[in-house]
Formats: sequence, C-alpha cells, structure tokens
Amino acid sequence: MGTFLILTLVLSVLFFVLLFTSIRRQQKRSQLLPRGPTPLPLLGNVTCFGSRGAMKCFPEFHRKYGKMFTVWLGTEPVVVLCGYDVVKDALVNHAEQFSGRPMYPVMHELTEGFSFISEGEHWRLFRRFLMSTLRNVGMGKKILEDRCLMEAEQLIEAMAETGGKPFNPIHLLSCAVANIISFTLFGQYFDYKDKKLQVLITNTRKNVINLFSIKSQICNIFPILLKLPFVLETMCKNSLYIQDYVKDQISFHKETLDTSNPRDFTDYFLLKIKEEKRAGDSPFCDTSLLMYITGILTAEIDTTSSTLKYCLSLIAQLHTFR
Repeated sequence: MGTFLILTLVLSVLFFVLLFTSIRRQQKRSQLLPRGPTPLPLLGNVTCFGSRGAMKCFPEFHRKYGKMFTVWLGTEPVVVLCGYDVVKDALVNHAEQFSGRPMYPVMHELTEGFSFISEGEHWRLFRRFLMSTLRNVGMGKKILEDRCLMEAEQLIEAMAETGGKPFNPIHLLSCAVANIISFTLFGQYFDYKDKKLQVLITNTRKNVINLFSIKSQICNIFPILLKLPFVLETMCKNSLYIQDYVKDQISFHKETLDTSNPRDFTDYFLLKIKEEKRAGDSPFCDTSLLMYITGILTAEIDTTSSTLKYCLSLIAQLHTFR
C-alpha cells in the first residue's frame, strides 16, 4: 500500500511539473506569435475543433482573429495565413522562410521520412530533381499540352453524357487529373470507366480525408499512439493501397527500363537511383521512389481536381449574376 502511494505521489508530481512546464512554454512562445484561440495545456486547441476538424474551424477563427492567427496542435503552434495578399507576401516576399514544411508524425511514419511535405536537404534535393525531371517529361512543352487538350476533350464528352442533368463534377475532374498525372509518372492513361482508375481515385480521396481527420490530428499531437498495434495501418489503409499500385508500376518499369530512352518520371527516377549508387549514401533509393510517387498521386489528384471544381463554381456564379 505504501509503495502504491509513493508511486501515485511521484506520478502526480511529474504530471504537475509537465503541466507547469507546458503552460510556461506556451506563454513564452505565444508572445512572439499572432493571437488565436486560447490553448489548453498539453492539449492545445484540439477541443476547439471537436468532430468538425481544424479546417472547418478556420473561417470562424479568421473572422475573430484576423488574417493571421495561431492554433496549437498539442504543444506545437501553427500560424495560419488567410487571404491572397497575406499568403502572397509570405510565399513571394519571404520565400526562403516559408519554403519548408514540418514533418508531422503520421506523415513521417507513413512515408518513412520521404515526403515533400517536409523540410531539410533531402527535400531540397528532391524538389530540384522534380522540377528538372518534369521539364524532361513535357512540363511546359507541346507534348504535355497536346495530352492536356486530348484529356479536356475526353472530359467534355464524359460531361455531355449526363444529358444536361445536374451532377457533381468532382469525380470526372478527378479522372481527368489522374490521367494527366498517370501519363507523366507512368506513361499510362485510362478510360474514365476503368475500374482500376475508379478504385485509385476513391482511395486517393479517402486517404486525404484520413490525413486531415481528427484521429490523425490526435496522433500528431500524441505520436506515442502510433506505436499501438494497427493504429497507423487502420488510419492509412487507403495509402497502403496506393503504395501497392505504385509498386506494381515500379516493378514494370524496372523490367522494361531502357537507359538510353527514359519514357516518364519513373524511368528518370530509376536512372537517378543507378547514378547515385556510385556516390554512396543517397536519398534517391527504391523507398524514396515509392514514397514520393505515392505522395504525388495522393496530393495532385485530390488538390488539383478540387481546385478545378472551385473554378467551375466561380464560373457558374459569374454566369448566374450576368
């Protein structure tokens, strides 16, 4: 009984020391940050988000605190910028300071440290390689422009099949974007009714939803939860499907690689891996190839199709007001 009381007392003291340290640290760091909702010790603003998640709370915080505000994910502050002028000032006039991204625990575990939502020298190396390679496979050139025009025609035909009835365009837009991304990465494109394309888009969308879910936010705040059995696998099962799809594509490219005639982004990456092997330790390896391509598929298909949907919505509103 005495041992239990001593253990309870020690744990209580440790908890209050941790609580006091967290409060003092938050207060000190808050002095240098834009104002925002008051965080709780250790938990931050997670209770403000509730079941809605952080993103749906941001408009409310924008109205209350202005174009710049701070939210706390556990003990880590996140400064949120709202509005074109503020974002442009940050990304254009202070590009170097805003060029990196923190590596959140869920993303770090999922990508094994290879993600372009990151910062550091590996990320900078990959960014330079990505931009130069995309130009090699057609970015800014007529070959990709022609492919985009062909895709636009296929998209128009698919929309015409709705017979003029109201419909949500996000799925057809995702098909079009996925085809362009797939053509760039793998030299491959699909019919919009291809089951493989449908499943890929569904898993891509669900994966993005999972990464921004309240469960993911809690795991980012308390990374120890990711060590529990099946937590990461359950939360990121859609990403694992995308990884399996990418693995099949990489295996095919390895078997058919022509070193003198690279066909697409994957071929160029495989050649870069061969080149870097001579230099010893390098971030260009089979794991980074898998993770970066999975990340490109996940990020580009969802964000680009959502942006196009938003543009269509603006066009519809302008048409209505005329």
